[in-house]
Formats: sequence, C-alpha cells, structure tokens
Amino acid sequence: MSGFPAMVMPESLAPDFASLCALLDTYGHTAIPCRASRKPELWTGSDREQEQAALECLKCPALDQCDAHGRAHPAEVGCYGGVTDRRRSKEARAKTKREAQA
Repeated sequence: MSGFPAMVMPESLAPDFASLCALLDTYGHTAIPCRASRKPELWTGSDREQEQAALECLKCPALDQCDAHGRAHPAEVGCYGGVTDRRRSKEARAKTKREAQA
C-alpha cells in the first residue's frame, strides 16, 4: 500500500498482495483509507496506531477482501481489513490450537 515504509515481502505473498492492490486500484486513491491517509504509518505502527487504522478501515469499500487477505496471511505486518496484526496472529494461534485438539 502506498506510503508505507519499505519492507521486504516474502516471495510467496507477492501474488496475493498484488491482487489486493489491483482491487484497491479499481476504487481510486481517495476511496481507500490506507492510501488516502495523511498518516499511512498508522497501518503498520504500534498496537495503538493500528487500532486507529482499524477504525478507518471500516469506511473502506474493499474491507472484506482486505480482511480475507490479512487472515490468509496472519504473520503479515500491519492492519488489514480492520484487523490488527496482533489480533490476526492471536486468532491464527487459537485456530491452530483448536485444530490440534480435534
């Protein structure tokens, strides 16, 4: 997402992220909160900053698709689809634990 600090993306994640970015492009820059924000660092910042970003995500027309991307990649840094990286990671650990107990 534009405006974010440069990060190294795992090669396996690149196609999914490219697809998400292509979808976001169809809405235009101003319709996507993480792209239109004057503080894009909120989406990859501290827990508190990501919580602020998550509230902004609720206005996004691609909320569901972005959330699905984030949940498919729980180790990815940042807020996706209104869900912080900490919350996604916690949910992924709980799911793994449930599956192991089944």
